[in-house]
Amino acid sequence: MISKKAKKMSGAAHIAHSEAKGTEGERKFYDSCMAKKLNVKKTPKKDDINHIDFIVDGETYDVKGLKASHNHGLIVLEKINVQGKQGWCNPDGIPEWVAFDFGIFFLCVKNLDLYNLMEECCDLEDLAPNAMKCYHRGWTRKGRKDLITMVGLNEVFVSCEHWILPIQKYHQKMEQASREEVDELLTPRNWSGDQ
Repeated sequence: MISKKAKKMSGAAHIAHSEAKGTEGERKFYDSCMAKKLNVKKTPKKDDINHIDFIVDGETYDVKGLKASHNHGLIVLEKINVQGKQGWCNPDGIPEWVAFDFGIFFLCVKNLDLYNLMEECCDLEDLAPNAMKCYHRGWTRKGRKDLITMVGLNEVFVSCEHWILPIQKYHQKMEQASREEVDELLTPRNWSGDQ
């Protein structure tokens, strides 16, 4: 989902294309989870802005659509969003997982591992002149407050917990998660090991 601020910065055609791609990617992700017999629920629209699109087997997921960078074995990471706030690749690990659409499969990656990889490999203060040159460098889009970078797919495979979800069709109405289910997942957990 595109924030209101981001919509003000983009043209109508770009917004329509982005929203259609997002909806298509979410549908593919949901169908693929159902075909694999995973317990999957779509979160309320409000949570899309918080980068939580789905709850899968009790964990939060953000679905990222198919991008041109994926064809080159690269993954875009967002440290700061267009509003200048914390992006989806963050030290809080929310969402817990990020699912990248690669056309024939989703690469599901532990978000905290992506953040650690970004911190280890990328010099975000070294700003690239354009998106195509932001591999391991920072890049901010003109007129925006975001800060993004790119890492290689091979780096993700080596450094991050991940799993592959083959894209499959299922054709069922999406089950919606309740507000309470999402809130429960966002409350701090007992990490002392007393689980």
